[in-house]
Amino acid sequence: MTTQANKKTKQTPIQAFLEDIAPYYHGRQVSYADLGANDGETFEAVLRSGLSLNRVLLVEPNTKAFSRLEETVASHEEMPNLKCLNLAASDKAGTVRITDMNDMSTVVTRAKPAKAEDRKASPDGDFFDVQAKTVDEMVSFFPERHVSIMKIDVEGHEVNVLAGAGGVLSDKGVDVVYIEAAMIRDLPGQTYFRDIEDIMASHGYTLFRIYEQAHDWINDRPVLRRVNLAFFSPAMVDRYPMSLMRQLAGLRSELADTREAMAKQKQSYEQALQDRFAEIAQLTKMVSAKNAPSQAARVPSPHAQIKVSPRHSRQLESLRMKLGLKPKQFNALACVLIYFLGVATPLVF
Repeated sequence: MTTQANKKTKQTPIQAFLEDIAPYYHGRQVSYADLGANDGETFEAVLRSGLSLNRVLLVEPNTKAFSRLEETVASHEEMPNLKCLNLAASDKAGTVRITDMNDMSTVVTRAKPAKAEDRKASPDGDFFDVQAKTVDEMVSFFPERHVSIMKIDVEGHEVNVLAGAGGVLSDKGVDVVYIEAAMIRDLPGQTYFRDIEDIMASHGYTLFRIYEQAHDWINDRPVLRRVNLAFFSPAMVDRYPMSLMRQLAGLRSELADTREAMAKQKQSYEQALQDRFAEIAQLTKMVSAKNAPSQAARVPSPHAQIKVSPRHSRQLESLRMKLGLKPKQFNALACVLIYFLGVATPLVF
């Protein structure tokens, strides 16, 4: 993706890269290694991308940048499998001398072993010594020595870093490598892209896409100066055809839209149903209030006292004797008859 396209979509190069590879890791746990993590800005971009990070290794040799990196990491206590190293990645273990340029670190030479008290910045603050390890050593932090995404930004020391990653790259232990490269040979602080590509190709890795195509604005020349390259391992290339991944990404997007529309429709239906129930309850209340007096007038309560004259009492008692019923049985029968005459008869006629 070109710089112009990035401006149109308002995406940084790392955001565009993460958006491109997200479909490849849908529903999968992701391990991430950042060599040249600086203050953790790229790490936080990976977090915001929605990738499910399960293990993270952040490596930064510059002491000042590393202190800010630790502050960034401190705000992510929810990630137990996160490790920060104040080291340099190189082709072999030992000590390297680094120049400090506005908190960016460039390896200038391999320093001789020095005592701890001697490993301090020079009076002018331009150089300092730092311990170095190879990537092959560092990846022991990851189960099965496998890394999903590895970002490399080491200010011109890329060839040395890749040499120290020879074992894991030969084993295809990294799915995706995102690395900075120069398009002009002998550019200070940068590694020529052909040197990087030759090393990656020797391990079977192929170019996936180019990001952040920065032009040579310093001398006002219309030439490409620097880019970020994303390489895929052979397994990633064989397992995920581009057309299939685009189709899957499109289907997932459509599914998400459909789910959102269905959720809104469900909410609308539930509200409409509640409104109908409220209307029914209101109508029922109105009908009950309207019919209450007449209903009370014609439906005697089964518990109400019924007054009869002495003559009628004698006739009822005579009827009870003829029927051979006990007083309580006769009273119950009388209540049923009265209820029937008071309720059922009006309904029939």
